[in-house]
Amino acid sequence: MNIRRSIIIFVVALTLRLIYLAVNCGAPDDFKAPDSVMYEQLADTFLETGGFNRAEGVPETERVPGYIAYLALFHLFAGDSPLWPVLGQLIINSLTCVLIALLAAQLKPQLFLLTGILAALNLNMIANSAIILTDTLFLAFFTAMLVAMACYIQKPNTMNAALAGICLGLALLTRSVVMFFPPVLLLSLLLAAWFKRISIGRVAGHVTVCTLTIALLIFPLIQRNVNEFGHYGLVTQGGAHSLYWIVPLAREYADGVPMAETQKEMRDRMGIHLKKKGLKELPVNPFERNALFMPVAKNAILELGAWKIIKAWAVGSAINISAPAIISVPLVNKMERPSFYETAGDTPIAKIINYFTKTSSRLFVVLILLAGFATALARVLQLVGLFRIGRSQGLPSAPCLFLIATAVYFLAVTGPVTGVKYRLPIEPFLVILLAEALLTIWTRFIKSDRPTHLQP
Repeated sequence: MNIRRSIIIFVVALTLRLIYLAVNCGAPDDFKAPDSVMYEQLADTFLETGGFNRAEGVPETERVPGYIAYLALFHLFAGDSPLWPVLGQLIINSLTCVLIALLAAQLKPQLFLLTGILAALNLNMIANSAIILTDTLFLAFFTAMLVAMACYIQKPNTMNAALAGICLGLALLTRSVVMFFPPVLLLSLLLAAWFKRISIGRVAGHVTVCTLTIALLIFPLIQRNVNEFGHYGLVTQGGAHSLYWIVPLAREYADGVPMAETQKEMRDRMGIHLKKKGLKELPVNPFERNALFMPVAKNAILELGAWKIIKAWAVGSAINISAPAIISVPLVNKMERPSFYETAGDTPIAKIINYFTKTSSRLFVVLILLAGFATALARVLQLVGLFRIGRSQGLPSAPCLFLIATAVYFLAVTGPVTGVKYRLPIEPFLVILLAEALLTIWTRFIKSDRPTHLQP
């Protein structure tokens, strides 16, 4: 690894993030999103009770403890100001840029510096690193896992398998969104070892080590849930999220039914379901409560049918991939505009048109349109990079197939729920594709057209 180039990437990334912080974040609220207060309260309770609990002493089960512990550390030594954990996140995110460059170097060494600089410039990463949310810490752990897996695919061994498991376990303790990702990781280990003709015994050892590292990291949390609630689950966020967010948005994108209308219908269905179960209210046990939500949400989704489910997921994925990151910038986000979720529209296109036509701020519309054009241009270039996979002097197929599987996973679990921050786990791959496209254009169409100086 080139230490000097890594330092350049880190310094450029950190400088840009500090400039962004100085320009956009003047008040404490500029550091916060709707869930930020909840995380800060959990961090304070963590310090008060010494456990991962809510204020009333009930164990927290909707979130995982990684980011709570991170915030608690800053609250312990620096007080409750959001500035200090955000500064920590800026440093972590700058290091993540170096990790993305390392990932690119595993695929193609020439991409190291260019990918690192593009990651440093990535507005989605910059904007979300200045908000009190789990995303920055999660992205660092998850990107480290991607680097370990790229190393394993190139050279399968126990160390790389263990590192991939440790990094995924830490990511899982930061955000539960990857709770279904271990099978993807383990299958990738098997396929990579098979292509490299590694013996069955060695492969079994690699898979076992990777599995154990993940299991050991999440075991204390699962053991607590068993002791407190009698359930082996990791979190209880899925049921309510599926019923009141995924189902309403899926119906809106598939049938044009307004989100608020479906949310009301789901509350009514939940009441009927409780009566059928002989219950007057939801149980106190969060895992039992979550289990009651799931069948109602599952039935509502299945009622759409396969085609409409595919349509809803495709629309949600398209919005998440194409939405400009500038919407996360506080100066832009504060401009007067309607809520995208609450904007009506019989079709996704009509919803987008209504969103812009009902926005009173012309400056907001202009900024979004310009940023949207830049995002669209980047996506076209990334398609060029995508088509370079498996080509001579392009990107190698095996690690890129793992990165593609990773992107598909996140688009699948996010589904119709939209927001640029949900694209963050895919950004490392998108940045690498952009770097490959730019390098290809430079090599083939710009550098090759330069006149050569012939010797006399």
